[in-house]
Amino acid sequence: MRSQNQKQSPYLHLYGDDTLLRAVKNGRIPLQTDWSFLQPYLSFVQWHDRKQQPVSEQEILSALKAHYEKLPDTIRSLLSFEDFLQQRDKLEPDIRQTIRRKRRSGVQGYAVERLDKAAFLRLYSSALIDSAWQRHGAGFQGVCFCLRSDAALLTPKPGYPALLKPVGYGQAHQVAPSSENPVPGAFTGPETDAAEAEWRLVLPRGEAEVPSARLTKGDVVRIYLGPLADTELVKSVRHLVRFDQRFRHCDLFQVVPDVAHWKLTAQPLDPNTDDENDAP
Repeated sequence: MRSQNQKQSPYLHLYGDDTLLRAVKNGRIPLQTDWSFLQPYLSFVQWHDRKQQPVSEQEILSALKAHYEKLPDTIRSLLSFEDFLQQRDKLEPDIRQTIRRKRRSGVQGYAVERLDKAAFLRLYSSALIDSAWQRHGAGFQGVCFCLRSDAALLTPKPGYPALLKPVGYGQAHQVAPSSENPVPGAFTGPETDAAEAEWRLVLPRGEAEVPSARLTKGDVVRIYLGPLADTELVKSVRHLVRFDQRFRHCDLFQVVPDVAHWKLTAQPLDPNTDDENDAP
């Protein structure tokens, strides 16, 4: 189990595709609203909560036995348990109801409706994470923006209740909302993903069909192109860094497979060179 106490990097990385690039050009970062990636863990109770399962014969007989044992000794001396079972049809409906009520007071699950009211960003400590490129970066064909961790869109302020926290991996279920955990499940992940060291930004979803956060000058410091980014995407990013005053300060990199090891590395890319000379 990895705790949520990982040290915050000065930079966090947002992977995406050409849709993200278009939004960035307009000074916005689109927020996500689909929490389905947290399944099946959000619904863990369906495998462990027995209130949906039929009441078994053994449960009914055990309850009838308990009823019988509570009878006064004088009655039990005159009435065998086998004779008492003749009243089963009369007692069974109440027994079933009691068993189901006890089940409902057992394991509690995540409040999915609370998650549905929240929007989020998935951020990473590095621009060289294979699984992030595959999952979020259009299958290695997309782009990755390196953001300052103190960027305005990641920082809470009045009217902007942003919550930025590292993901806790393999942790015990915490389904009750609290000041430290206002949206249970939002900052959790399976232990097998721990190497990704993901952070998540969570915000109220609001009324917009596609919620977004405002991007300010200086929030982005580096831009990475995916190993399989096509010529048009490369041209578009180069044009952004070359001519847009909001991004002229950004360093540009091309992510490529390392020459000696099974890993990714980043090579500096000059935005002012001809695209045809070194486009992937």
